[in-house]
Formats: sequence, structure tokens, C-alpha cells
Amino acid sequence: MRVDPANGRPAVTAQGYGVSLAGIAPLSTGKGDDIRFMMTGGRGLGRYVGANVAADAIYDTANDRLVPVPLLAGFAGVRHFWIGTLRSTWMGSFQRIWNPATASPLSTRQVWDTAVNLFVSPLPRLDLGVELRVSHRELVNGASGMLERLHFTVKQGF
Repeated sequence: MRVDPANGRPAVTAQGYGVSLAGIAPLSTGKGDDIRFMMTGGRGLGRYVGANVAADAIYDTANDRLVPVPLLAGFAGVRHFWIGTLRSTWMGSFQRIWNPATASPLSTRQVWDTAVNLFVSPLPRLDLGVELRVSHRELVNGASGMLERLHFTVKQGF
């Protein structure tokens, strides 16, 4: 990462890194049910995780340095086939960000999200679905909020 300070000083750089582990584990139901999961952690990878709620780095003007922001994020989902072409998925995710002291009080500290859906495929390559999603976000200053959404989906594959 690199920043060119407006004060005429030379560019400031910092290294970031990330590690991720993901997988799918079939369940022994005989229907194709499975668990899907992923964990990601590191410094300086905010733009690559979730909905880009974390900064990659914060410029510390007092010390003229770029501070990579550490984070940990993950999700898990369980997919279940009810009967025929009717299926559901329950999923949950989180992201925790450890912002440096110089970060804005409006920076995100943590988010979590959960959703449940129901899909049916009445024809090959046609999916109809409905999903309820609840999300929560907390800022460094302690302010927080929730968002509830109901989605309807039609997907035609080619």
C-alpha cells in the first residue's frame, strides 16, 4: 500500500497480508445437503473482504506512517434440500476490524449478517426464491444500526 502525503514528504508505504481458509463439507443426508464456510484474516485487506466496510490502512499524520488495519471475517452456511427442487440455505457472517487509534470515529468496528432463504427450480436452469436478511453494523464511536431486507429473486441460467 502507498500514500503520497500532501505535505511534500516522500511516499509512505506499508505491507499487507491475508490468509483465508474455505471449504464445503457434505452432510450425510443423501439429498446433497452441505455446510459451506470461510475464514479470512490479516492486515491491509479491507477492500477485499465483505462489503468493503474496513479501510486497508490508515495514514497516521503525526508519525508520517501508513498503518495496515487488521481484521477477521468469516461466514458459514447450511444448504438443505427439502423435496424435489425445493431447497433452503441459512447463512451467517461477521467481520471484526481493529482500527488504530488514529482512525475516524465513524470507521466500522464490526458487522454481522444472517439470512435464510427458500428456492424452487420449477424448470431446468430457472430458480425462483425469497430471502430474509438481517444485518448489524457498529462504528468505533459506539453507534450502531440494523437493516432488515426481504429479497425476491428470479434467475435464468443459460
